[in-house]
Amino acid sequence: MPVATNIRTRVRWSRCHDPLTPNSYPLTMEESRVVVTGAGDLQPGEVFAGRYKVEKFLGEGTRKQTYLAHDTKVDRVVALSLVKPASANDDPEGTEREAKVLGRVGVHDNIVSLFDYDVDCDSSIQYIVFEYLEGGTLAGHVLAASPMRSEEHTSE
Repeated sequence: MPVATNIRTRVRWSRCHDPLTPNSYPLTMEESRVVVTGAGDLQPGEVFAGRYKVEKFLGEGTRKQTYLAHDTKVDRVVALSLVKPASANDDPEGTEREAKVLGRVGVHDNIVSLFDYDVDCDSSIQYIVFEYLEGGTLAGHVLAASPMRSEEHTSE
């Protein structure tokens, strides 16, 4: 991956390196990731966590920003949700708790599947990878299905 030419801060995604633990290695510069500070911080073509190639920004809620991404390891389209720094600070265990709940639910027609998640050793960088479902947002579907308010029925 080429080195970014923008000014955004880059940090290494590390797993608290322990030479005796097989998968606790520091990642290479290619596996660096952008610190998320605002909507749309990851750009199309950027690779997050050495695996998820960002295709586009999908949207954000109060806790996370979500991107359409391609999982290059298993060759599938996913929804990559990055936890905002303020949310990670407010609730450092929130991502792991959410992932464990989804893991216990398993496969269900009304719930997206969890594919991956990770939390940096100091809980400052957190992400969850979900199954990507086309068709818009939940908020959009709720608005479309709700009856129109009375003031919307008047034409004058």
